[in-house]
Amino acid sequence: MAKKKLNFNSISDIKVNNDVDSNSLIKKSMESLGISSSIVKLDPNKIDNWIYRDRSEFELGNIDELAESIQIKGQAQPIILASTQKECFVPKDNEGAKYVVIAGYRRWLACKKHNMQIDAIVKDISFEDAIAILDAENEKESVSQFSKGMFYSSLIKSGRITRDELRVRLALKAGSLSNLLAYGDIPQDIWNAIGNTSKVSPKTAGILRSYINKDNRYIDKIINIADKIRSGAGEKVI
Repeated sequence: MAKKKLNFNSISDIKVNNDVDSNSLIKKSMESLGISSSIVKLDPNKIDNWIYRDRSEFELGNIDELAESIQIKGQAQPIILASTQKECFVPKDNEGAKYVVIAGYRRWLACKKHNMQIDAIVKDISFEDAIAILDAENEKESVSQFSKGMFYSSLIKSGRITRDELRVRLALKAGSLSNLLAYGDIPQDIWNAIGNTSKVSPKTAGILRSYINKDNRYIDKIINIADKIRSGAGEKVI
């Protein structure tokens, strides 16, 4: 049986201006994939991050405030999990985890930090379906280009999906995907020096990669102007 493919264009056309509209991104992706809701309550300590996901601290917001909101108002939407019994769903930090988070990462962090049970949907989904759902969540939560690029890069490096397959699935031009993948090609020492990467555009990442590919001695030079890059310096300044 052929796998259902998510229409990413329909997702990107949704106007995200409040919680209801943004939540519809995940709902729409689930409906497109034929995923129904069956909510269970789980111990968040039995759950871990998916090995391919990369979210930076600067974009997570106030996890304590989110936890307080969940305590007072309840959980507005369940998180989506996949079982680690399926070989492609490898936990990132907790080898003994029974599930990995596909959507609802911040809600999971909040419940785990404050030891609250979490509402979840455990689904038997494919690797490709998980990418679709997680990508929809990235749009929902306005995840940084850096985190998106690191996510896509880890998928390619896993060997489970080719560059062309990912490009088609995400409906991206080859050049746009190439710049996003550049984040994953830059040494971690540079990202450590920059710190907050929210103003580092995919184009800038592509430029940095091109210098490093020419000569590794550029790494130290880039680190020396990390403060400028952190502030949003583009091609001319670099």
